[in-house]
Amino acid sequence: MKKLIKFITLCITCLLVVGTLYAAKMAVSEKTDVDDIFSRADISIFSNIRERTQTAAEHADKKSKETDTKKKNGQDEKKEAEIKPVVPEQVKVLLSNHGVYLQDTVSISCAGTYNVNVDGKKTISYKRNDVFDVAAFAEENTFDYITVEPETASDRIVLKNFEKSDGTPSYHGTIHIQKKEGYIVTNEIDLEEYLYAVVSSEMPSSYEKEALKAQAICARSYAVNRIRDHAYEKYGADLDDTTACQVYNNIFETPETIEAVQETAGEVLTCDGDMVQAYFFSTSCGTTCRNDDVWGGDKLSYLNDQLETYAETEAKLNSTPVMLDHGYFQIGDGRLSTEEVFRDFIDKKIYVNSIEKEEPMYRWSIDYSKEQMQSAVSQGLPQVAAGSLTFYDKEGNESDAITEFAGQEAEEILGTIKNIIITERGNSGIAQSMVIYGKQGAVKVDGQMAIRQVLYPFEVEIVKQDESRVSGWSLLPSAYFYIEKDKEGAYHLYGGGFGHGVGMSQNGANDLAKKGYKYEKILLHYFYGAEIKKINETGFVTDEKIQE
Repeated sequence: MKKLIKFITLCITCLLVVGTLYAAKMAVSEKTDVDDIFSRADISIFSNIRERTQTAAEHADKKSKETDTKKKNGQDEKKEAEIKPVVPEQVKVLLSNHGVYLQDTVSISCAGTYNVNVDGKKTISYKRNDVFDVAAFAEENTFDYITVEPETASDRIVLKNFEKSDGTPSYHGTIHIQKKEGYIVTNEIDLEEYLYAVVSSEMPSSYEKEALKAQAICARSYAVNRIRDHAYEKYGADLDDTTACQVYNNIFETPETIEAVQETAGEVLTCDGDMVQAYFFSTSCGTTCRNDDVWGGDKLSYLNDQLETYAETEAKLNSTPVMLDHGYFQIGDGRLSTEEVFRDFIDKKIYVNSIEKEEPMYRWSIDYSKEQMQSAVSQGLPQVAAGSLTFYDKEGNESDAITEFAGQEAEEILGTIKNIIITERGNSGIAQSMVIYGKQGAVKVDGQMAIRQVLYPFEVEIVKQDESRVSGWSLLPSAYFYIEKDKEGAYHLYGGGFGHGVGMSQNGANDLAKKGYKYEKILLHYFYGAEIKKINETGFVTDEKIQE
């Protein structure tokens, strides 16, 4: 009996061992299969599996953290919404010399005693007309940052090695010099004082006072928008002194520009609670243009294509319909975008009592010989951003031609130019697309600036409507033109206006001022639906206000 019990116990033990081993084997087999599936799976599946296998406690902890995060973010968003954009009382303007930011040296003098502070630690005093040369100073001294300031605020710092239209420039305020691979120079100055020398550089001081005041408000509004873009932050600046922002101190301030700024102190253009993009240009061809027709993006409600007539001005200011019938077309109906109507408009076959019809650049013409056009395109194409060009081979198929090339290579890609055709216009008549057909291929040019660059008029004369002539220009006056080719292969361009055509025409503003329009009405004509407000009445605040 005892032997039987032992045998049964042994059998049961063996069965248990075998069962355990089998279960272990199955478990290993199952794990291997699962691991293989994981090894082939997308990482997002891993993430989903891990989330599904979390414990209830882990889920609860995660949910609690998410709630805390949302609450914190909500508080941060509320706090951020309460912080208004700041317009500094003092602005830092990045200074260029012949368009270049990085200088090999900076040579400074002043009409009075001035101080040079080195890295905030050491101050050296210089007498009237003494010259401080940064490169020479760097040969014997190490530094990262230099600040130059006159002892008397009315004295101006002179940058002796810089050159502007008025000659050697001088500046109010403080000059900062950062040592990089070369030297970066900025001018720290009161915002309103900065505008003195912007208005004088952007509009002749001889223009009507109301036009200068309109320019001052455009300049102030434009500056505020550029400041909040932080485009020059890497240079330690708010703005620069070129056309990338607004031209500053190219021509010295005058009593007229100072008065225009002071009499509009703090005034800006707003629309629907935001600062207006206060674009301006020199002269219209009798129309203005929508912003999206020039730069793409969303259309801004206050920037429209419109006929530049006194009738339109009165209609808008009196809140009557703007689109007036001129017997032949309305700018809003699209007929001016057709080649035939646009040509008649430029040729003055359609009479429009334009505000600027007596301005020299209201109409202009350019003649290119066959050889001059070939040369112009060869020099102009390399100036254009690659994204504005599409190349085609002889069969008309889109080509993978080089998009960055020298002039000779451009000529090789196109061959001898056979024809040039404007293929698309905006409602205002502005050229938006152009195709240049060559013996070897073709290129489509998109955008008004690219079109003006490609037909590089450097070697030809631009004849204004008053028969005066200018030459040596690197781009066409405007994209409001049409082209004719004669039997000898020469090209004749007939156009009008000077500039991109968006926003305020500066000569138009001056002509309106001559007719007795005040700056408020001039601005509301060009920026329809906008309002003139003080900066502190907008969503913007000055840093002085914050300190209070």
